[in-house]
Amino acid sequence: QTQPKLDALLDLVALGTVADVVKLDANNRILVAQGLKRMRAGRMHAGIAALFRAAGREARRASPFDLGFALGPRLNAAG
Repeated sequence: QTQPKLDALLDLVALGTVADVVKLDANNRILVAQGLKRMRAGRMHAGIAALFRAAGREARRASPFDLGFALGPRLNAAG
């Protein structure tokens, strides 16, 4: 049985961690950094790419600010 490729989920992990204001302990900090690295390289899920476009932000310059204040609120907004 093959192991799932969990690294492909790091963009989602990073967005969820920052948007939900999870404490950035050593492990979470690494996960967020790796997720941002994937986003900057253009390796993200289509939904996250769409959030970057809707926010008028460039994924190749993704930052924690983008996740917490540009993408996160759009993801969490009701209506």
